[in-house]
Order: sequence, then structure tokens, then C-alpha cells
Amino acid sequence: MNNTRSAGRIAQNIVRLPIRAARSMARRFDPNYDLERQAKALPGRIGAQRLAQLQAIPGRCSERECRLVAHLATMAPSGGEIVEIGAFKGRVTGWLVEAAQMRPDHPAVASIDPHGWGTRLDFEKTVAELGLADRGLRVHYADSRELGRIWSTPIIFLWIDGSHEYDDVRQDIANFTPFVVREGLIAFDDSAGGTFPEVERAITEWEAGHSNFKRIATLRNVAVFRRVA
Repeated sequence: MNNTRSAGRIAQNIVRLPIRAARSMARRFDPNYDLERQAKALPGRIGAQRLAQLQAIPGRCSERECRLVAHLATMAPSGGEIVEIGAFKGRVTGWLVEAAQMRPDHPAVASIDPHGWGTRLDFEKTVAELGLADRGLRVHYADSRELGRIWSTPIIFLWIDGSHEYDDVRQDIANFTPFVVREGLIAFDDSAGGTFPEVERAITEWEAGHSNFKRIATLRNVAVFRRVA
């Protein structure tokens, strides 16, 4: 009986082998998989003490998402700032500053959030404990829709995770994406999976009308774009 079962398993594995091989090859050439693989290796470039500090920052973004955002910041072109819209308690902020310090040009990181939901003290604690202000962080305690109307600095990587209301997302896109440099990157949080349909709707409409931005990956709930013209 055991021999029969073993033979059956072997036969099943032989049948499944081409399917598994095809999936493996598909993942190898899938930009989503490639980005995720690269991002997974990023913590190896961070010292153990600093990595522990980053992992300890409270926030809603998973470590996997933080790694991805930081990796995108390291691979963005030069010639501008890294900008985040929506900071909460500073979890992604810390990872973005770390990514900026890995780059030879050490770009500034601009964090935009009015902290109207009582997160300012926690955010400032993160900034102080990790010394982010001394490592290139510029904090704007402002509504992104208001600040966006007067924004003028080139952006190499834009992380949008602010208000999830349709009109607000549209306004953030309209205000800040024109300043993204050629080959610059944009990543939107909560932009796939159906949990935040208004965010997805705003991005889909913008994507359809702007051929100068190309979607290069969608990783779980994060959509990534590159400016191509």
C-alpha cells in the first residue's frame, strides 16, 4: 500500500513539474516579484541597531511595505527630494530617511501631514529618537492640499498615503505629480484590493489620462508608477 501511495505521489509531481516550472519562470520575469525580491534584501544594508529602531516604530504599514517603499526611494533618480504625503507616527518616514542616507546624493525627505488626529507627539518622538531631523528630514505640519498649491521643489520619489477621500487623492495627484522628475517614481498606498475604492478610482482616472506615467508594478495594495516623459 505504501509503495502504491509513493508511486502515486511521484506520478503527480511529474505531472505538476511543467506547471511549477512555468510559474517559476513567470515569477522570474514578473516586475512585481523582482521588486519584492530586491526590497526583501534591503534590511541587509542597514545596521542591526538601526534596523531594530525602524522595526519598533509604531504604524499601520507592515515591514514588507516599509521595505518596498524604502527600496523604491533608493532606486529613484537624482535631482530632487523624496516626499511623503501622510506620516501618521513616522514609521515609513524613518525608513525613507534611512533609504535617503544609503544614496550617494543623500536627498532631503519632506514629510507632509497636519497630524490633525492626535499623532503629532508620537511622530515627533520618532523623529527625535532616530535623529531624523539631523539626517535630512524636513517636516511640514500642513494639509497636503494647501501645501500642494505652492509646492515648487522637484520630486524624485513620491509616496502618497494621505487622505483616502476621492477628491483629496485627486488633488494630491494634481498638485504633486507635475513635480516628479523624469524617471522619478510614485507609489500609492491602499491602491489595490478593493478596500479603498475611492483611492483606486482616483488613481485609475489619472492613469488613463496621463501616458507620461507608466505603472511598473502592483504589489498587494501598493501601485508603483514611473515618469517616462
